[in-house]
Amino acid sequence: ESVRRFAGRFGRRPTSVIAPDYRWGREDESAWVSLGLRVVQAKREQVDPALAPHTLLGRVRKRVGRWWFARTGTLMAVERTVDLEPYGDPDPDAPQGARGAHRELEAAFERGEPGVLSIHRVPLVSRSTAIATAGRRQLAELLGLLERSGGARFLVDAEVEQLSRRGWSVLSRGERTWWRNWTDHPVLVEGPDGRRQALLPRTSVVSGNFLPSHQKSHK
Repeated sequence: ESVRRFAGRFGRRPTSVIAPDYRWGREDESAWVSLGLRVVQAKREQVDPALAPHTLLGRVRKRVGRWWFARTGTLMAVERTVDLEPYGDPDPDAPQGARGAHRELEAAFERGEPGVLSIHRVPLVSRSTAIATAGRRQLAELLGLLERSGGARFLVDAEVEQLSRRGWSVLSRGERTWWRNWTDHPVLVEGPDGRRQALLPRTSVVSGNFLPSHQKSHK
């Protein structure tokens, strides 16, 4: 039902899922796979009653399960590894502030990994003016740090999954298609409209989307 509603609202099926309150089990994962979902967010934070997560044995089983999931699962887990959640403190050097987040993002980039940032809506749109102002200042500071250190590309889950599995990705949204090749060799990629795009190593290309109008997704 959720997939149907999403497709009706956005004109395309979803590719990733995050469970309410991080509560789900294997039966949910099987259902997601059957519906064509490719990514599950926050596997590390999963609460599965079958694993008894508040016991030592449950924690061990959860860790082993995550390892096995990463090796054999059709779904890919995208974990949030960087925090920008200072909650009201405007100081960029505050715990979970902009400068610490920037260092962690740069470290992830150096390892060849995506930097997945955790920033909840509360620090940005809180009813408390002080908290919201501080949160926006932190976000502006982080974006400025990224820009001054060479910039960053912002990807959606579908791109992260494709790049992680095969090194190149194609993403069609509205009137445009994004093509990315992060391998060390040229690739020839076929897009959703049947066109082929030659991509040089470590390049990204944006092109028009020539799908028939009834097949285009909403922006």
